[in-house]
Amino acid sequence: MKKGRLKEIVAELKGASEMHLKQSKEIQGHIDDMKSPAKKQRLTGENTSEIKKDNKGEYSLVMDETQAGLKSGDTIRPANNKFFKPAVIGKSLGSKDGYLIGGDYNVSKTRDKNFKIKK
Repeated sequence: MKKGRLKEIVAELKGASEMHLKQSKEIQGHIDDMKSPAKKQRLTGENTSEIKKDNKGEYSLVMDETQAGLKSGDTIRPANNKFFKPAVIGKSLGSKDGYLIGGDYNVSKTRDKNFKIKK
């Protein structure tokens, strides 16, 4: 075996362990979402305020209480936590002219009165 190869293998295994831990947490999050129907909430884009910005990125507020349990004033953030993706008319949901447009968005609660659009 080449000199130093054992150290290389140890480093590779540490990296793989970290990667697998991250993957397991992501998959567990999906499992938890599937178990709880209360977490599966939908928001209609037309039910939100103009898109605003703060130090965390873009957000919009729920304008009216929804059947899915969202309440007026709840904060909606984009999936990537920074910017809402631009809408492609007839193809995808997103932002246009400073508003969320189009049909329904799947959202998940991140904390009290705060929701994030699912990817």
